Amino acid sequence: MSWKDKGRSFARKSMRLSILREALRKLSLAGFLPPAIWKRLPVKAVFPVKLPDGRSFLYSATSNDVIGRALYWRGLKDWESETIPVFYRLAQSAEIVLDIGEYRFLYAPGLHSQFQSPGDRF
Repeated sequence: MSWKDKGRSFARKSMRLSILREALRKLSLAGFLPPAIWKRLPVKAVFPVKLPDGRSFLYSATSNDVIGRALYWRGLKDWESETIPVFYRLAQSAEIVLDIGEYRFLYAPGLHSQFQSPGDRF
């Protein structure tokens, strides 16, 4: 087993410890964990993603999910940060929104959360 494989194995095992994972997540969301680290830490979890309007939706990430990894460690700051605020602003006044070609179903749950009642599930 190479050093690279050993490092990946260690990272996977370490991220199973919820206390360590949550502590690193708080550091990362605050901007204290560099991308060179968080981009290599696997995430296999269901977690809330905060939207520009303060609401949130649950995202289910798998170990190799690049979008899930970015959303978990940095929130919407690092995933289409220029597009998402514009999308939500435009969607608020739209009568119909088509979510076509979505890679990982990111826009639709967030859009849906704008129009649902608290406690509804999507």
